[in-house]
Amino acid sequence: MPHAIQTMLLLIAAQTACSRPESTSRPLTQVTRKTLEIVLTTLSSPEHDDGFGSALAYGRGQLWIGAPHGSEGRVYSWDGAEMTVALSGDGRLGSHLAAKDQRVWVAAPLAHQVTDQNGMVVTEEKSGVGIALSTDGHIAWAEGWLGPNGSEGASPGRPTSLLSAGNQLAIGMAHGTIALSVGTLQWSRPHNNDEAGFSLAAANIEGTEIWLVGAPASNMVYALAKTDLHPMRTWTGTGRFGHALAVADLDIDGKMDLIVGAPMANSTGEVTVFSDFGPTGSTIDLDAAMLGETGTTLLAGKHRLFIGAPGGATTTGRVFMVPLGR
Repeated sequence: MPHAIQTMLLLIAAQTACSRPESTSRPLTQVTRKTLEIVLTTLSSPEHDDGFGSALAYGRGQLWIGAPHGSEGRVYSWDGAEMTVALSGDGRLGSHLAAKDQRVWVAAPLAHQVTDQNGMVVTEEKSGVGIALSTDGHIAWAEGWLGPNGSEGASPGRPTSLLSAGNQLAIGMAHGTIALSVGTLQWSRPHNNDEAGFSLAAANIEGTEIWLVGAPASNMVYALAKTDLHPMRTWTGTGRFGHALAVADLDIDGKMDLIVGAPMANSTGEVTVFSDFGPTGSTIDLDAAMLGETGTTLLAGKHRLFIGAPGGATTTGRVFMVPLGR
């Protein structure tokens, strides 16, 4: 059922140190707060404590929702009117999802297997295969990645996130000395144990193509120039800020916005919007008193922003659908 929601100012990002001594981040200052008027729709899990909303993908004209933590993992599909169980199985099935056009990839990493939307095996056997997926069909495993056309490559650490953009494959690694690897370029971890590389997104800021890198253990999001991985901007928050990232025109001004999930903020989790990649964020008020881990997943697609709130033992997992401006 639709709900009227409002937004409020949450945080002001600050300049932080980067991994290269000669690099400097652009300082961020406070600006006038904004208010967004948004109407959303909600999908709820039929069960408690199943992790519903832990993974999201949009493909084949449907939203795909992972619920990997029940007695068996499930993947639900929603066609805009009805939600049904599309797949079920062991190995934390539905922990990671990706989709493009008519193809959907479903990971069951504890079973070392990735299938398609029909349950047909795409790849298996490699340790941890499916620990990350890209929308172009790249599949991560413990020591590297497999490409959609039979290509493969090694990574300098265990992948946590994959992002294919502009014929480049970015590999995020939340642990180890290297946080991001793109071709021959590598970005060293800014701070010990910060989990930089846990999440990735791509955007264009003032004409410069950039990678966005979430570091939720230090509550940071970094903007790195694609040309040399030079840090350009940073944003800060609380509650595993940077656990999930998305880019979309949410405030209907014709410019893209940075959207950041912080599933441990204020006990229920938060999603913050930085309009036009500015320094000041506005939280989306989901009236979520009974929710848990809101902002665990974010997905911008099909004229909506999808927000996953997997909940917990006493709260039902939900997925919120916020209409985009375009």
